[in-house]
Amino acid sequence: MNDSSTKEVPENLDELAKRLNGFTQKLCEKHKGQEIICVSHLYPIVVLRLYLEGKPLTMAKNYEVSSASVTTFEFDENCKLIHTDYTIPS
Repeated sequence: MNDSSTKEVPENLDELAKRLNGFTQKLCEKHKGQEIICVSHLYPIVVLRLYLEGKPLTMAKNYEVSSASVTTFEFDENCKLIHTDYTIPS
């Protein structure tokens, strides 16, 4: 059965990375110097991290992220990434 009221929009890794980066930059600009918490699924987090670190997005398939883990992105006053961290819950 084809439900025309719901349409899936395919998004490749590059499009996902650019969309998430735009979202992240807007948050950074709006909340400079503050801590922001965002919750997401595995691939958006991994893809954003790879993109911000300038690494190939194809590496996403090699990353394993634990459930309830925390990936931290730290930005400078110009919203440039200065540090990432990954913490596994104990």
